[in-house]
Amino acid sequence: MKRFLTCAVAGLLLLQLFLILGKWWWFFELFTHYSVYYVLTAILLILFALPLRAWKSVLILVTLLSINLASFAPYLSAFPTAQALEEPTLSILSQNFYFTNDNFDEVQTILVDKAPDIFVIHEAGPKWRSSLPDFAAAYPNIYLTSETGVHGILLGSKVPGNFEEIPLGSKFGLEFIPNSQNYRVLAVHPFAPITEGYAAERNAQFADIVTYVKSGTLPTLVVGDFNSAPWSPYFQELLEDSDLADARLGFGLVPTWHAHNFLFRLPIDYVLTTPDWETLSFGRTAKTSADHWGIFAELKLNE
Repeated sequence: MKRFLTCAVAGLLLLQLFLILGKWWWFFELFTHYSVYYVLTAILLILFALPLRAWKSVLILVTLLSINLASFAPYLSAFPTAQALEEPTLSILSQNFYFTNDNFDEVQTILVDKAPDIFVIHEAGPKWRSSLPDFAAAYPNIYLTSETGVHGILLGSKVPGNFEEIPLGSKFGLEFIPNSQNYRVLAVHPFAPITEGYAAERNAQFADIVTYVKSGTLPTLVVGDFNSAPWSPYFQELLEDSDLADARLGFGLVPTWHAHNFLFRLPIDYVLTTPDWETLSFGRTAKTSADHWGIFAELKLNE
């Protein structure tokens, strides 16, 4: 029993080393996305070690637990409920719907339920183009990027405004600025870092997002499937360099992928806000046939 415990603790120590080295090699960085599972494993091992009086193992596990829990604390801290009574300036919904999925009625159901001012669909496949009129009654201002499929983005708005495809690495994000010119939204879908090349491309897209945010003066929302958990050093660098904040802070971890695999679920879909915004509510939409849950946020623009 103690041998098993020793091996398990050694494994967690090795994983912690990978987390530290994640900034220097793309393969190690993959392990940073699953930090929450290392915390759960450490808790189980502590419960296993206590009856064995394996105090050295307990000390190591508590230390590892403390290090990793610190990164979760901002997400789990209580959020002032009084803010939920305030009137939002904007509500926004974002959903990665999977590029081969054509169950558009599911999207309509979610839009009727949440009635967001703006909705964004990521991985909008080519069939979405012929379905745009079905959404035009509620969202007369709607745009589908020239590239469809995995990197296709659809954005619909109740209020009129201008759309522009913004270069991000080798792909594009989709910008929307309402005619009121009081804010801007950038919808993005960076690469999944599952190879060295894709990881480098995602990081280049992160850098271009920082440049975009810093280049303008309007209050900004950056919305989408970032293919990154909050604990990735590259995602943390994105937040730090751009002064963006995760809108889910204070509302829990809110995992969004994989919706149909209860063993592995990560928060990789975001509404990121500049300091001009205050988040009043944040949560998931109903589950669909897609592999992601959608996210829905209500925000107030501080004048």
